[in-house]
Amino acid sequence: MCILEKKDFRNHIEPNINFIKYLPAYIPYNHGEIRNQLVKKGVTVNDIRRRASFSLWFIYDDKVMNFWICLKELIHNILDDALRRSNLYQEVKDPVIHFRCADTPFVKNVQYHFVKYEFYKNALEKIYKKYPNKEKKVIVLSCNTHRSNEKMKNSCIKYTDFLNDYLKKNKYNPDVKCGSNIMDFATMFYAPGVISIGSSYSFFAGFFGNGMFITTEHVEEKFEKRGCTICNDWMLTGKIKHKDIPDYYDYETVNKMLLE
Repeated sequence: MCILEKKDFRNHIEPNINFIKYLPAYIPYNHGEIRNQLVKKGVTVNDIRRRASFSLWFIYDDKVMNFWICLKELIHNILDDALRRSNLYQEVKDPVIHFRCADTPFVKNVQYHFVKYEFYKNALEKIYKKYPNKEKKVIVLSCNTHRSNEKMKNSCIKYTDFLNDYLKKNKYNPDVKCGSNIMDFATMFYAPGVISIGSSYSFFAGFFGNGMFITTEHVEEKFEKRGCTICNDWMLTGKIKHKDIPDYYDYETVNKMLLE
């Protein structure tokens, strides 16, 4: 918004939090080229203000997509600098699946859904076509403690096992990991490819990272199709809506649905 309004950017940064403390608290306005791109794409301050009130990472339409495209290089450089200064740079040779299972899908957030397993297969094929890897390894980031209870955690362990079984049957070699939030962010940021079933966390790490970013379609529960018409390269179909899954704790039945 500052760039669109030709203003300097200022933000309060907590001085004692690693990584966060290396994000810029002040960015002088000298981004006329980015502003010109935003204006050319028809992105206005009111567009961003309105969408930021609910979730700007969720690509509701072409304006939000163009907003992030115009800012991608700037944000990548800011995040890369902060990660390196925090000694969080790492060499990641394998693509990453961010398997978001903890409080979701059980709380049935309108933006967070499970996807059919075929989505992962199609996404990995796209990544491996650009980044060939004979060993076909894939990192599965699966942390199940975020706002979850024991029943949710146990179910997520089952779902992670099901996903691993599917990947193995399709000749992939999955490696399940769960590190700290910032270490996993860095893993995704520096990976050759990130596959997300939808989350702000993996969107910022993957879309602004070093590699290819692929996610399921950004479609809320109440809508039938996505609003973004320029996202075909990185939004793949496969999402299953909450209304079609009676009980997420019945993981055997849900697993059969994900296999269909």
